[in-house]
Amino acid sequence: MAKDSAFGFVLSSALKACAGVLALEEGMQVHAHVAKYGYREDIRIQTKLIDFYAKCRLMEEAERVFDRMSERDVQTWNTMIGGFCKSRNMNTATTLFEKMPEQNSFTWETMLSGYASLGQMDRAQELFDQLLLHQGEMNVDAVVYTAMIVGYAKCGDVPAARLVFDKMVGKDVVSWSAMISAYTQAGIYDEGVHLFKLMLKTGGNIKPNRAIISSVLSASAHLGSIELAVWVKNYIYSRGNELLNTRTITALIDMHAKCGELDEAYKIFKGWKDKDIVCYSAMIAGFGMHSRGAEALKIFSQLLEDGLTPDSTCFIVVLSACSHAGLVSEGLQYFHSMQNEYSIPPTADHYMCMVDLLGRAGRIADAYRTIVKVMPPVKPHAGVWGALLSACRVYHNLEIGEIAAQHLLEIEPENAGNYVLLANMYAKAQKWKHVANVRGLMKIRGTEKRPGCSWIEIGGKTHKFLTGDVHDNLLDMIIQVLAGNLVAEGYSPIVEHEDM
Repeated sequence: MAKDSAFGFVLSSALKACAGVLALEEGMQVHAHVAKYGYREDIRIQTKLIDFYAKCRLMEEAERVFDRMSERDVQTWNTMIGGFCKSRNMNTATTLFEKMPEQNSFTWETMLSGYASLGQMDRAQELFDQLLLHQGEMNVDAVVYTAMIVGYAKCGDVPAARLVFDKMVGKDVVSWSAMISAYTQAGIYDEGVHLFKLMLKTGGNIKPNRAIISSVLSASAHLGSIELAVWVKNYIYSRGNELLNTRTITALIDMHAKCGELDEAYKIFKGWKDKDIVCYSAMIAGFGMHSRGAEALKIFSQLLEDGLTPDSTCFIVVLSACSHAGLVSEGLQYFHSMQNEYSIPPTADHYMCMVDLLGRAGRIADAYRTIVKVMPPVKPHAGVWGALLSACRVYHNLEIGEIAAQHLLEIEPENAGNYVLLANMYAKAQKWKHVANVRGLMKIRGTEKRPGCSWIEIGGKTHKFLTGDVHDNLLDMIIQVLAGNLVAEGYSPIVEHEDM
């Protein structure tokens, strides 16, 4: 039977669609048509079949199709190897890789990413070294280098990722993005920003894309530098609309809010027309973190007026805003509205907000009752018990505080902060034997409290100070100025907790 090229295109497109939505039954029906109308020797369609079965996690079926093929091209081999890599079966993927007549950049990237997904970066490095030896550093495609950078970053080895990055001769925008993102995700924000500036100086004709800008904005938000925030924002706007979309605007809002420039964040928010639920949530979170609860709830009302439906994450920031502003009745109302009006089941994060809301208001018993009576079957995580313990510390409720601390020490025994909170509570109650017991437990478990760190920006330069630093004239001056400003604002520090 003569094969119709148009019908072959239909079969190929149908298989691609089925693979995209994991429609197994429909895809198998298309497979039957492939066999019925004589397309078993069509490499394109057979490769689509392999891809379909691989995405449906039916590698045995994919292998049957592959084995029946009398002719295979590089895409067919890559599809088969990719299926085994995604199924975490690197042994079979490696066997196919070694049998493959000829590999291309996509093959090497797939194998390296497969090893990285299993945390086997030693195997990935061996394969990478093999490629460098065979082709030479200058001839290896940037996509292969980037796979190694991303792999090391996922495994938490950022220095190794940087070594690979520095070896690259022809860095492209994706490799720059991967390395900057690696720093940001690892919390090494200053290095991420430094690399971004290096890219602007030495990247040649390569211009940052929106992914890079999102990473830099996130890093800037965590660094809290106003001067840096202004510089990044000016750079973005200097590129016109090229880097501006809702995601970038949302990141700008978050950055300015975290840098203390809430008015600037709101100005950006108001000026953007295409707001989505994430953009609204960022602005609500910004007002919430500055305890401007009424304004946060006003933004939430605007969200509803614009016809958007709040999601689970949006309600978390709303409840958090109520908590920081002491809006207990409003928080309870939104918590019930989330379930009754929007059919959103509360998660542990929602309950954490409720415990924090009640705890900050001094309603310790209600907060504890929420955990033991209302939450089940949702299991409380460390954040829930941590919110309760913090409230118990403030209101000196040792009885419930001990219960919260016991759960916390079971969930995250390595977190020194929990031991310190409990010991401080015992110290306030003058239970010195209990304080000694907590310190002894910390020693046995090898936990150590990291020194506190503060920083302040003066003249565009950030000064960091660790607890225990030797005092100098600059530090003394800064402390005196800050102390005066805090008192003028009505702040009364809590000084009874001992430093462990």
